[in-house]
Amino acid sequence: MKIEPPFPRRFYASPIPNFEKFDPCRGIEGYCAAIRKFLMPDSTPNSFSFAEFEIVSRTYCKGSIFSRVRRLSDKKLDQLLSTPLKVDDFFPPTSNAGHVRAGRFNAEGERKLYLADHPFVALKECGIKPGDYFLFSYFTLNKDTHFTYAANDGSRFSQVLSSLFATQDERFYEVIRRVYNDYCNYKAHHGIAYDSVKVQRNQQDATWGTIDSVTNFAMTEDEFPAARLHAGWLARCDEHYRPCYEQMLLPIARKKRQLHCVPYFGNESIFLSAHQKVMKKIQQIRKKTESLIQREDYEDINTAPFKLLPQQGYI
Repeated sequence: MKIEPPFPRRFYASPIPNFEKFDPCRGIEGYCAAIRKFLMPDSTPNSFSFAEFEIVSRTYCKGSIFSRVRRLSDKKLDQLLSTPLKVDDFFPPTSNAGHVRAGRFNAEGERKLYLADHPFVALKECGIKPGDYFLFSYFTLNKDTHFTYAANDGSRFSQVLSSLFATQDERFYEVIRRVYNDYCNYKAHHGIAYDSVKVQRNQQDATWGTIDSVTNFAMTEDEFPAARLHAGWLARCDEHYRPCYEQMLLPIARKKRQLHCVPYFGNESIFLSAHQKVMKKIQQIRKKTESLIQREDYEDINTAPFKLLPQQGYI
């Protein structure tokens, strides 16, 4: 990962509301208007306003590995157990395959690939509890990718965005989606990186140890081809918040959408051997990625993002 220098700032002024608790009287339009007014305080319905602001661009090298968790309902679990798991099951469901719930950065029915830098963060973000079944997976990037990031110690406008993105009040989700699309969604980027609201950096866990990264990612659907499933597991969360694996699923090279299943029960020795082989490979990939970062062997973004925004609905 490389953090690029922030884009240049121009001006700000107006006060901004906090995002701890959604105020229905202000409403979604009111919050969006307040954020826009903070960035462009002199804007009017008849003016053409211009503003520059600082935001971080993070580059993740080809081969970078991320974790993903998809929680399974009892109904979905029964469906998956009755038919062979496929690669698509580890991605967000399509409109034909199931309902896509609204999330922090996606509207209802909109597919976003949510990933995490640490498996513990992925579990917590999905609200996994002891006894829950879920699909756990590691994804690798097949090319250099770039994500915008609003730093909480950056410019004043970056701090505003960071505060909004970190809210735990789900009533702000529509505000987050609009603000992301207006100020953080660019063609040169694959999505957005943001910090977990459920795990603290350097948090200690009895099972997982020190959580050294709390970064999450939301990748836009048209960028899904940049992410490849490396390995997946059907698992259940035990009382110590550890995944108890029941199946391991490995992509088949010549059949891109199909998976080779290695069951655990009645097959323990073969499963453990295959699992250790996969984890060893993941460690090798991570070391290679670290080497690429040290050599600065990756593709950078050489242009500053630019957008034109309409006046309607804001001023």
